[in-house]
Amino acid sequence: MNKRYEFVDNVKGIAIISVVLGHLFAMVSSSDPMVELDRPVRFFSVYELAVFFVVSGFLMAQKEPEGLDFKHYTVKRFKRLLPVYLVFSLLYLFQEVSLTNTLHIVTGFGISVLWFLPTLLLGEALWLLVRRLGRTWLQAAVSASLAAAACVCGSFMRAGEREAGALWLQAVGCVFVLALRACVGQLFVGVGYALDGFLKKAGGRRTALVTALCLAAGISCGLAVSTADWRIMNIEEPLLWLTGAAALSAGLVLIFYSLEKRRLRVPALGQIGRESLLIMCTHLQFGIMPLCISLGYQASAASPHAKSYILWGTILLSLAAVETVLVLIKRHGYKY
Repeated sequence: MNKRYEFVDNVKGIAIISVVLGHLFAMVSSSDPMVELDRPVRFFSVYELAVFFVVSGFLMAQKEPEGLDFKHYTVKRFKRLLPVYLVFSLLYLFQEVSLTNTLHIVTGFGISVLWFLPTLLLGEALWLLVRRLGRTWLQAAVSASLAAAACVCGSFMRAGEREAGALWLQAVGCVFVLALRACVGQLFVGVGYALDGFLKKAGGRRTALVTALCLAAGISCGLAVSTADWRIMNIEEPLLWLTGAAALSAGLVLIFYSLEKRRLRVPALGQIGRESLLIMCTHLQFGIMPLCISLGYQASAASPHAKSYILWGTILLSLAAVETVLVLIKRHGYKY
């Protein structure tokens, strides 16, 4: 099924904006400590990437049964995501050639934000296997158990980040962490898949109630999470994080689904969502973000009275300008 869901693009737009802002705030705070940025950085880290997995699960549910055949689906996704992963991984590698980076690429651990792509691919594949269990309650139980167990195991072993030790041990650690990420990712894919079934049966009032409950639970749990680094499986409060990420992601999908039902759309947000994969792969690459931050500080120094407004305005405008250029390059050059 090739139908495009505009509200899905809006959800992805919110998600990628959260990713960029989370990284931006963290980078600014690392060079110029701003305690007021700590809370939004932690909050963004709860749901920013989980949203993409939930959206993926929702879109999987739109396919015909034969489209969800394990081999057919995984091969198709592999062919789409692998070239993107390899191209941007090599671009990252050219900036910093090292044995560790090469190992991270080969094992699927991923350099920088590119860990997201192998995790998404394996998370979808794992959900297709869980889906074969048949009964909904059994699927939910197994899916939740896998995710919770992965979070617990992650606290004992994050060998994928180790720089020392035998090369084969580092490789095993990378693969192990990748497997743990996928075990978590399949839960979010399953949530998205279940959302489709809910929306086909629920009326407007029921959808509004569930949306409110999801947002309330997601925000409450999200604010209570202190550390949620999915990349290295460093999750301090796994149950709160899993609940908060799933609930917030589902809430966002439900909000924009309801808005589209009322013919309320946000075209600019949808455009950002359609280019979310490109933005994901590039916003930390080529020194883009450090350059934009540097421009912001230089511009703000010229006017101390409006320093904060000029700083953030310059950073955001320069980021938007660079990404717009990259989008144009993609449209008229390399396509995926």
